Amino acid sequence: MKVPISAVIAFILSIGMSLRGQPPAPVPAQETKQAVGATPAATPTEQDSGLEGDLFAPLRESADQFKAEYEDLRDSSMKEIDRVLLTKRCVNLRVDGLLDRLIIVEDKYYLAEKRYWQDWNEKETKRVDSQTKEITSMEEFQARVADQIEDEKKNQEVLAQDKATLENSKRTEEIKAQIDGLIKDVQDSQARLTAAQSKFNELTVSITNMRASLTARLVSIRQNLLAVEAWHADTVANFDSKRTAAQEICMMKQPSSSTPLPKSGGK
Repeated sequence: MKVPISAVIAFILSIGMSLRGQPPAPVPAQETKQAVGATPAATPTEQDSGLEGDLFAPLRESADQFKAEYEDLRDSSMKEIDRVLLTKRCVNLRVDGLLDRLIIVEDKYYLAEKRYWQDWNEKETKRVDSQTKEITSMEEFQARVADQIEDEKKNQEVLAQDKATLENSKRTEEIKAQIDGLIKDVQDSQARLTAAQSKFNELTVSITNMRASLTARLVSIRQNLLAVEAWHADTVANFDSKRTAAQEICMMKQPSSSTPLPKSGGK
């Protein structure tokens, strides 16, 4: 089946249209791993909420708002926790209260940030599935163009043989006219072959590029989603270490079995 060159051009243009409106490129999350007992990890780098074209801008704005609230409370709470722990007094109730309040705010930010990247992950997954089907269609179309190239090559061989036969015969005006016609047919065939080969090469480049970049954004989004999970786990671990430190101080302040009892007031 021969494929008109105009159809090839239209097909490539339709693929180009489907690539528009892509999601903003995610910013890689910062490393959050810390030693136990250290100050809670800094929040992961956020996606710019003002970036034009973000399909989930309201979610981004909500996450950024929770992030600001969390960071403000974290700075003041952790400063106070570190201060009271330095006194080496039993202040576990004070520390627990500060941490419980901080965890509530941190959880709101964590869930909002996670929701944002989950929604982008779902969107990108659907896009990748759709473009995978488009690539399959392009490859099928490319195969038909390859068949057209082979047909044209065979056609040129037939035309060349016919031309050679006529040239070896006794030339009459009619034969000369047929030779001229064959020369024109060969030229037209070569033009079709050149155009088909050019479009075949364009399809090859398009398919290669699409395959190379098909999942790049999806991988980046999933890395950010994993970074959010890692940050949350690291942050909770750091909170727990502060709580444990306060409890250990209180345990050291408990009287031991060897502590003498008060003396009786009697004689």
